Amino acid sequence: MKRKLIVMLLATIMCVNGNISVYAGEINNDNGTLIQDNSIPTYMLPNTVIEYVDDDEYKIIQGGEANENYENGSIYEWARQDLLKRENIDLNEVTAEKTDTLLPAKGMVIQYGDDGRIVDINSLYSNSKERASKCPRCGNYFVTGSAGANENYMWGGEYGNNNILYSGKSIIYGYGRFTNFTDSTGQADHKLKKGDVATRGHVDNPKTGTSITCKAPVKGTGKRLKVTMQKWDIGCLPDAVLDIWKTGVENWGYTWSSSVSINDGYYEYSR
Repeated sequence: MKRKLIVMLLATIMCVNGNISVYAGEINNDNGTLIQDNSIPTYMLPNTVIEYVDDDEYKIIQGGEANENYENGSIYEWARQDLLKRENIDLNEVTAEKTDTLLPAKGMVIQYGDDGRIVDINSLYSNSKERASKCPRCGNYFVTGSAGANENYMWGGEYGNNNILYSGKSIIYGYGRFTNFTDSTGQADHKLKKGDVATRGHVDNPKTGTSITCKAPVKGTGKRLKVTMQKWDIGCLPDAVLDIWKTGVENWGYTWSSSVSINDGYYEYSR
């Protein structure tokens, strides 16, 4: 089913005590009551941090609302052409499961990256042993093992296709954005280090220690670099296909900060 795209006018309410911005869905003309949209903003100004003071109201801790769309619309077509060559499969002919949008809740803190897209929502990681089965943030269950053959997932961004995971006959393919995370301990009590990564546990949860080939543009060069990394954690990843642990982003010429993300990333591993 195609997702219905609703273009909404956003109303900003500036409260004297708290500077609370509210996304407005509609105004009830009978009594003037404001009915808020209960979705987390997809884009904000780069490096913005917001905190929900209620289930549908947030305050801006730093940064501000975006006046432009930071969406990268090239991922889908890139993945489609690549999979036509690799697996002789056309994404246009494959049903994709678009995962549910994470809903806001009081106390939730959302951090946006250098590109104005979500990099972190509180702590999205289990910080747990391999047996953890449920996401501590959204409450949805993590899968056990790799995605099954011919499964196709898309998520993130306004149209739900910023990130794509397709499971081929023997290889898992991920296309999209790389973000970074800062946990100290991953699955199986592994002490996280440079070279470790986390997959989106809702769709892809290979064995701990699995070697994953990661490829992304090297900052400022126009070249792409392939790096082998190891999967030692899982997370919610609301707008990313893979999370790189801290200084792993240095492989692609980035100086690490919590707001760093890398667009047009790719990963694969053998099931």
